[in-house]
Formats: sequence, C-alpha cells, structure tokens
Amino acid sequence: HAVGYLCLLTLEWPYPPQDEMPQGVDTIVVLSGDYQVYDATGKFVELAPDSLKRCLHGANLYRRAEGGRILVSGGTTRRAGPSLAESMRDFLVQIGIPAKDILVEDQSQTTYENATYSAAILEKIGVQRIVLVTTASHMFRSERCFRAQGLEVFASGCNHHATQWLWEIENFVPSASGIGEVETAMHEWLGIVWYWLHGRL
Repeated sequence: HAVGYLCLLTLEWPYPPQDEMPQGVDTIVVLSGDYQVYDATGKFVELAPDSLKRCLHGANLYRRAEGGRILVSGGTTRRAGPSLAESMRDFLVQIGIPAKDILVEDQSQTTYENATYSAAILEKIGVQRIVLVTTASHMFRSERCFRAQGLEVFASGCNHHATQWLWEIENFVPSASGIGEVETAMHEWLGIVWYWLHGRL
C-alpha cells in the first residue's frame, strides 16, 4: 500500500480535492470511466465506481454554479447497450440534473478522443472555458489533452486515493489493493509518455 500510495501521489498531488466553480465558467466536462452491461439487449446498465464518482462530482459542481451545462464524454465499449455518455446522462437526469443542460459526446474511445470530440461540440456553442472532471490520477493527461485543443481548462479531480497517509503497519504489508494502485499509476504514466511521444499533450 505504501508503494501504491506514493505512485498515485505523483499523479494526484497537483489536483487536491476541491468543489468550487471558477467565476465566469458555466460548462463542466465529465469524462467517462467504465460501466457494466448485464444483458444482451443493453437494457440493464450500471455505471462503474469511477464513472459514478465523476458524475456525482460533476453534479455537485453544477449545483454550486446554480446552472450552466454538463458535457458527458464517452463512447460505446460493448457490442450492445448505450454509450458511456448516454448512461452517464441518464444517471445525471435521475439525480435531478435537467436533461436540457446535458450535452452528450458518445463517439470517443480514448482520452485523446474525449478531448478532440468534446472540443468540436464546445466550439459549435462558443464555449472556450471549461471545468474538467475526471479521476485525480487521470487528470494530468486529460487536462493536457484538452488544453492542446485550445481550451482554457480548470481541473477538478475526484476519486482521490493519495490524500492522507496513515502510519499503520498494514500499509507496509503487500496487498492486492496496493498492487492495483501501482498498476493504475504505471498505466497512467505509460499513457502520458505515449501521448507525449505522439504529440497529443
């Protein structure tokens, strides 16, 4: 756990928890994580914890701003069922966000495509400044992808895992959760390097 904490900290430390909306910004972009489709028709869909927490954080920001709009971004990852963005939109409507204030980008398959496809939608409605919501460990790469599209980005990370260290003996014992944290951080750092080499950041 100690190693996993340190690995995630390298990604999360620039994005401490916060829930304020910058003045003059009325558009929140929420990136998808994952979901589960439980049947062949795609009728029964459940957002995975990462998508769920991002939606909840985006909804909280929307309410603090007392309006505006939310753009949800994420394509289809299964043969059947709605896109991630559609599932996120449906969840946001269920928790009280007006459907008229939700924009859907449902074609993207990667973080880079999240940025490029979302930027195209935002350009059409004249939006240049956004609050970007994603998991804190995913924010470094995401923020830079959106900035590369010419957008002014205010990062608002959520689902932090490295905000408070507890000096407990079990944190120094190898565990499955610790291995998972290291894997998450390494995946993200490799993605950052790959994106940088290909000029996407």
